[in-house]
Amino acid sequence: MSDKTFKVGNSEYKVTPMEPSRAIDFCTDVTVALSPVLSAIEVGGAGGIGELVLKVIPNLGLVNSDKLKTIFKEVREQVTLPNGYLASSEFHFHEWFKTHPQDLLVVHVRGLFVIVSDFFPQELGTIIEGLNSKKV
Repeated sequence: MSDKTFKVGNSEYKVTPMEPSRAIDFCTDVTVALSPVLSAIEVGGAGGIGELVLKVIPNLGLVNSDKLKTIFKEVREQVTLPNGYLASSEFHFHEWFKTHPQDLLVVHVRGLFVIVSDFFPQELGTIIEGLNSKKV
């Protein structure tokens, strides 16, 4: 596995893959924490991103916010900001997102998708990669 990148606006973020032994724990946490949202996704189902969003939104309130915060903290460990610094550095994280606040949530969500797409079943990985390739 090699580093992957994604763009938010004009900024390109890099995601370093997790080691498989760490990834299994992370993917387990993601699956459990996001199960209310994942259960709304129909693998192989027809419809576009709009239909997917309409299915997912009602289930967001069922997600445990403390678990999601922990997951996003793990995501920051894997993301390199466009300025070359790790998102896990408190100083650089705050400095970057003070000037790019519109990227804050999107980077965490897309970074999560990039990390788990390597480890989830192919069908779900395809959906996740499709979501990740949507222009934001």
